[in-house]
Amino acid sequence: MVENTALNEADALARRHPIAAFSLDALTAGAAKLRPDRIALAEAVPGQPAREISYGEFDRQVRALAQHIGELGLAPGERLLILTSPCMACVIAPIAALAAGLEPLLVRIGFGPAELVAIAAAANCTAIVGASSYAEIDLEEVLFETAARSETIRIVATLGPGAADGAIDLAPERLSLRDA
Repeated sequence: MVENTALNEADALARRHPIAAFSLDALTAGAAKLRPDRIALAEAVPGQPAREISYGEFDRQVRALAQHIGELGLAPGERLLILTSPCMACVIAPIAALAAGLEPLLVRIGFGPAELVAIAAAANCTAIVGASSYAEIDLEEVLFETAARSETIRIVATLGPGAADGAIDLAPERLSLRDA
């Protein structure tokens, strides 16, 4: 009971605070309106040419991904375990999750399924999302094995670069092209 009261008071204070309107997703959308053609992100992957996207494209990808995440049947406040690698999609995904009303939990690549299952259980994550690969590292097996062992994860999605059989394809650059 005391905990609920403290949470309600914190929520009320957050709504009254002058920066309450400035969520991370709102800030990125605002940056896109102010400077749509400036470079927002650059990505360098070993063995591939560097890639850049503008603030306008960044915002389009965030909005497209947020829409698709919202269509997955997750309730507001549910947690996504996002397996992060140093890629653009892993910057876009947490902002899109926030825009969709979800709570992203970022975990770096390198953990095995047993550790990820423990993290997902402790945080009550209902979905696992991550790149299908990064450089020479194949992450599909980690995503699927984690979901198979987990009692809380019911959705597996990938952020590219390629689609994975059996996973929902949420690659932001492909979604923004479909929705353009």
